[in-house]
Amino acid sequence: MTQYTEWRSLVDENPYINTFIDNFESVNSNPRGVYEDNETLEDYYSGDSNTFERVETNRLGGNYSLRGDTSGNDFITSQPGDGLNYYLQRGDKFSCLIDQETSNSYACIVFGAENYSSNGYMALVNPYTSGNAFQVREYDNFDRGDLIDGDDENADANIVYEVVVEWRNDNSIKAEFYDTSSNSLVAEIDTTPDSNFNGRGVGFGNGGTSGNCWWNNYKKL
Repeated sequence: MTQYTEWRSLVDENPYINTFIDNFESVNSNPRGVYEDNETLEDYYSGDSNTFERVETNRLGGNYSLRGDTSGNDFITSQPGDGLNYYLQRGDKFSCLIDQETSNSYACIVFGAENYSSNGYMALVNPYTSGNAFQVREYDNFDRGDLIDGDDENADANIVYEVVVEWRNDNSIKAEFYDTSSNSLVAEIDTTPDSNFNGRGVGFGNGGTSGNCWWNNYKKL
C-alpha cells in the first residue's frame, strides 16, 4: 500500500512524468484533451468504434471517459499520425484506469501494436474467469491473442483498477494491477514474450456477455 501511495503522489505532483495518451477530454477543457468540437472516436481510432463511446461523466475522474459495450470481442486502436497526444514505445512506463460494471466481461489496454488489427500486446482484467484474471496477452486480429502470462488472482466488478505497465527496452513486460479503492497492489506479472513486436499503436478492447466497461487517463508516466 505504501509503495502505491508514494508512487501515486509522485505522479500527481510532477507533471513532467504525466504525459497523457488519451484522457477523452476536449481541447478546451481542464484537464486539456485532444478532441475538438464535434470530433468523435472515429477521428482518432480504427476498429469496432460503433461499440465504444466517449461519454461525459466523472465516473473515473475528469469530465469524460471511454465506455465500451460488451456485446462481443471489440477493439479500437490508433497509430502514430492519427492525432492522439502520445504513442507508446519500448522503454515507456504507462498506466490506465479500468472499471467493469459486471463480472461478465473483460477489459484491456493495447500497446505496441504494429498495425491497427494485430502484432501488439495487451494488459487485461477479466472478472469473468475464476483465477488468472490479470493477464498479459498478444493482440491479434482485433481480438485477444495468445496468453503470455497471468497472475492467479480473482478480479471483481465495480472496482476501479489502475493498470501500470513497464514495457522495457529488452521487450520484457511488467504489469501491475492496483485496486484504487484500497490503494493496494492485487496482482503483478513480469514476463518476456516470445514475440518481438515493436509498434507504437495503442488502444482499448473488451468483451463478454453483459455490462459496460470504462477507461480513463491512459498516460505515459
